[in-house]
Amino acid sequence: MSSRLQDLDCTARMFLSCLCLTECDLSSLGVWPKGQTCCFAAETQARSVVHRLLRDDERLAVAVTDLLDLRFADEVAHVLSLPLPEVALESSTRGRQGVGAQLVGWAWALLRDERAEVTTIGRHLMGSFTANTPKTEGSLPPRRSRRRHRKSAVH
Repeated sequence: MSSRLQDLDCTARMFLSCLCLTECDLSSLGVWPKGQTCCFAAETQARSVVHRLLRDDERLAVAVTDLLDLRFADEVAHVLSLPLPEVALESSTRGRQGVGAQLVGWAWALLRDERAEVTTIGRHLMGSFTANTPKTEGSLPPRRSRRRHRKSAVH
């Protein structure tokens, strides 16, 4: 049994592992690091590991697919029932009006769909979501001024 997750690219798998899986999910899937981590937070390490394993480990990919299909069953069923033009229209509307948590299940439903056109809409939503999600203060390094001070030449 193959999983749709194995067919997705690295960016889509990382997007889904970051937005759709909780810390509890990561722990129950057996990817939470044991012991102290040296350079990265345990959650960051677990998400990095799971997104790579989703491509190579069919058992894990099927388990995550089942978990997300159950968690977002309404969204998955809704997307599967819609013809392509309606998926595009509703995705556009949701993308403009929705906020992070409201779009997560919709993104999963689009990216897991077998129709290539629907997956493409999911990738577009994924890009919009990533670009438009506000960053929390402190998550970005302070900006440095690009202007360089020049010594004025006196003749």
